[in-house]
Amino acid sequence: MRHRLRSRLDEWESWCTNPLVLSWVREGFRLRWASGVPPKSFLGKNHASAFEHADFVDQAVADLLAAKSIKAVARKPHMVCPLGVVVQGTKRRLIWDGRAVNDHLEVPTFRYEDLKAVPGFMLPNDYVFTLDLKSGYHHMDINEDYWTYLGFEWRGQFYVFTQLPFGLAPACWAFTKLTREVMRGWRRRGWRCSGYIDDQFHADQDQNRLVQRRAAVLAQLERLGLVVNREKSMLGPPARRFRYLGMIIDTERGTFVVPEDKRERVLTAIRNALSAHRITARALASVKGQLLSMSWAFGPWSRLRTRGLGQLIETRRSWSTHLALSKDARADLRFWLAYFDHFNGTRALWTPTQVYSIIHCDAAGRSAANIGGWGAWTVLNGELEVARGGWDGRTSTFGSTPQELRAILHALQSFDGPAGLGGHAVKVITDNLNAANIINKGAAKADACYEVAVELLWYCVERDIRLQAEWRPRTMNQLADYWSKVAEPDDWSLLGSAFRRLNRLWGPFDIDLFASHRNHHLPTYYSAYFTPDTAGVDAFRFRWGRRCWANPPFGLLLRVLHHARECRARLCLIAPLWPTRDWWCFLTEDGRRFAPFVHSAHILGPAADLLQPAQGRLPARANSWSLMALLLDFERPSPQRIKVPADPHAPPPRR
Repeated sequence: MRHRLRSRLDEWESWCTNPLVLSWVREGFRLRWASGVPPKSFLGKNHASAFEHADFVDQAVADLLAAKSIKAVARKPHMVCPLGVVVQGTKRRLIWDGRAVNDHLEVPTFRYEDLKAVPGFMLPNDYVFTLDLKSGYHHMDINEDYWTYLGFEWRGQFYVFTQLPFGLAPACWAFTKLTREVMRGWRRRGWRCSGYIDDQFHADQDQNRLVQRRAAVLAQLERLGLVVNREKSMLGPPARRFRYLGMIIDTERGTFVVPEDKRERVLTAIRNALSAHRITARALASVKGQLLSMSWAFGPWSRLRTRGLGQLIETRRSWSTHLALSKDARADLRFWLAYFDHFNGTRALWTPTQVYSIIHCDAAGRSAANIGGWGAWTVLNGELEVARGGWDGRTSTFGSTPQELRAILHALQSFDGPAGLGGHAVKVITDNLNAANIINKGAAKADACYEVAVELLWYCVERDIRLQAEWRPRTMNQLADYWSKVAEPDDWSLLGSAFRRLNRLWGPFDIDLFASHRNHHLPTYYSAYFTPDTAGVDAFRFRWGRRCWANPPFGLLLRVLHHARECRARLCLIAPLWPTRDWWCFLTEDGRRFAPFVHSAHILGPAADLLQPAQGRLPARANSWSLMALLLDFERPSPQRIKVPADPHAPPPRR
């Protein structure tokens, strides 16, 4: 693998403009020491697992030598880190334990495009293919000056890594940054794709077009020197149901599903645990970890119904301790045997863009005057409706979080009949952060919280209510004080002259979807918070019509496009000309012409010249990118495809 990318430097320079990534391709990755100087010399002993699997280590080291990912050296490296072997089922993995080096390195923060990011790149009924890069990290050279800090010893011979090793703290950041630069070129063309380390997927509504795209992607990866693992990649017909990052994703049904092999593995482990007289803490933790990793398919139930397992595991003296199943742990395991298939695939792939009902809830605890109670309100048919009640003696002794959960349950039960909540998405507003986390994630620790949370979630399952929770600060005085100090960095707007020009051209518009009391361009507007003259709070709660003006925070653009599509809206959208962002690929299918719902497009000019600042600030680097105005109509496709304009601020192509 050594110098594989460097030998394609010309291709990298024509495809990528990031100077840091190009320096890695040209010179290799350099370690950055947190203190500015390297650590003292270190000589570590290999872990016992390396000797227990010595035959495997022999072969793994030989494979690394053959691939030119490591190099044998005559002198002891400056840092000699231990080797170990991790066994996962029937698979074994060689581990280079680089903690002695990692403790001294700068490790930049970054955001993965993991399963949480997947729905943003997909549409219902998309066809998909996936690719896996072989020996992902080992594509990247290490600068030769740093080889000596990445050493290890095996059977008396010293070695150093010449390629980016698994186990180096900044390796994931570096490789993600490199592969993301590769994807930027595809996204600029309007190709919907996402990647997580060495895995990636590509999506499109047209299966035949996706087959052609795959050929182009594979050819580009080959030109860049990135090796595709064909055995682990989808090279047959693109599908609507596929495996990615350990889950089955179904774009036709819109669900995450646990794969059959994982299902069988965890259910077998559960049956073994229930039949055993005692079970090791390590084996029990493995069962819990598997169930938690499946939360994409189960939602909050994964955390909620592994609570008893976690409590039992905490009583261990070591990971080898043999534990007798407690009553709660046994109940958790039996729950999964009974309901695994019932809940598998119940978590939706896409969060509902429209909420059917919003309910505000609050609970009051015991005081000198009374035993406390609960209250809730919502709006039905334009009228404010209130529900309330007092606590029974037992509930009055609960803490604030179980009381808040009980208040939410009572509110759902009270409004379910008149509002018809069954089968719909419902959002509850609560001032209790723990209650919101329990509903959204299932993280209930206290017994009383757990008991009420199970009852609440079962009620939602039986009524097919898709419940979401949103936290708001507690008391009105605190709320007023809190919001009076909140900075709104996105509260900038387009200059009035530019708005009036577009209103004459494509309007008249009748509602400003994203505005505030001080910057709205139209008398009717939606805002992020209540203001004296707002028409509504949170534009995504409403169905958009045919004469909308939208100048949203740019971080919401992907959500704006999804919601506008669902509403079949017509709107003028103000957006930056950023062709490598995740939302860009929804505007164009080939990077040359916009999708049919784009009826017109205008480059307005540099953002710094067109935006009115919010609290004295403009968006970052506003003088280096352009703003554009798009006329979108999701009900009536344009008879002709609009050409994607060139970005006057884009860097010049490399020669």
